[in-house]
Amino acid sequence: MQAVVVDDKGCIIDAVYYNNMKALRGCVTHSGDEQTGRKAALDEMIWVNLPKLPDNVRLLIFVVAAFSGGSLRDAQNGRLHVLEESASNEVGSYQLEQSAYEVDAVAVMQRCDTGWRLRIIEEPAREGRHFIDILEPVLGNIIRAAIPGAPKRQKVAFAMEKASVLDLPQAHSMGKVCAGLGWDVSPRVGVDVDLDVSAVLLDAGAEALGAVFFGQLEGWAFKHSGDNLTGEGAGDDEVIEVNLVDIPAQVEQAFFVVNVYTRGVTFEQIDRAYCRIFDSSGEELARFVLQDGRGECGLIIGRLFREFAGDAARWGFQALGSFCKGQTWKDSVAAIKALARRSPKELQTRSGTMSFPSRAEPAAPAPVPAPAPAEAPKSSACAVM
Repeated sequence: MQAVVVDDKGCIIDAVYYNNMKALRGCVTHSGDEQTGRKAALDEMIWVNLPKLPDNVRLLIFVVAAFSGGSLRDAQNGRLHVLEESASNEVGSYQLEQSAYEVDAVAVMQRCDTGWRLRIIEEPAREGRHFIDILEPVLGNIIRAAIPGAPKRQKVAFAMEKASVLDLPQAHSMGKVCAGLGWDVSPRVGVDVDLDVSAVLLDAGAEALGAVFFGQLEGWAFKHSGDNLTGEGAGDDEVIEVNLVDIPAQVEQAFFVVNVYTRGVTFEQIDRAYCRIFDSSGEELARFVLQDGRGECGLIIGRLFREFAGDAARWGFQALGSFCKGQTWKDSVAAIKALARRSPKELQTRSGTMSFPSRAEPAAPAPVPAPAPAEAPKSSACAVM
């Protein structure tokens, strides 16, 4: 189960799914991935705190996807339940499409003058494993029908928080992706500061395979733009290009680390370090800006990690913002390996407190209502699953 958040300009601004369990600073939360469907209670829940949603949020689109394999018809008796306040208070139930395809936009919540309105989407399922695989035309058409001035072509451009995850499109369709890293050196430093960006590659056992950095500009399908010795000028200071299709099978993760090589300078004197992910056309998919600093020379700012959607490889990017010791990437390997042993969801749980209503046994499924628009729950929280 996935939920896509759309603003009043018709732009996708955030999303929750199995790998990214909160959006809009916790206004929308995901209960976590259920991979077997064997639980007697509800399998996955997305809770929406309606009063806390920012005023510019206009739509929430709910998507069901068979991420790891199979098709939607393999989910026997699949239903979409709408809850109010708790998992035991069901206010609606809808049959999911039994399709030979894998991903389906199933419902949309739209802000209106009286609150929120829920509508079941009568669109056939499509090929794909993730909402990002049906941005166009499926999600784009839904958004443009509700918001006439919405962009003619939908894309994602997320402002990321620590531990949040962006799932990239399938590798065969994505091709190349770039990580652009930048920073500002505080004027009070008074000297040129040399910061080095590296991509450190790890295998499935969290052992370092090597790195692409200023001393080795290419390797493992990664390509470094070269060393910027001063950090001066606008835009990215250093860029690492990645050909997702050609990454060797033994590479499971790639960590982007920035090290301050200049002695006597730490990240207390470096302002607004960031990492942004953009595609081969230059379109930005996500940006993570670090707001704080610390008296360390190393910063593990993010990682790419391998995952599989059915038979196709897919990569995700997780924002990290973890400070560590080290003037070079080799000095930071111990800290990198420690992070590599933790799953994306483990880091999300540690980065902030998340709570979900009880996964109580639901009542027997209610009769399927007509798919006409209906008022969404008026209370403080509602859930769709």
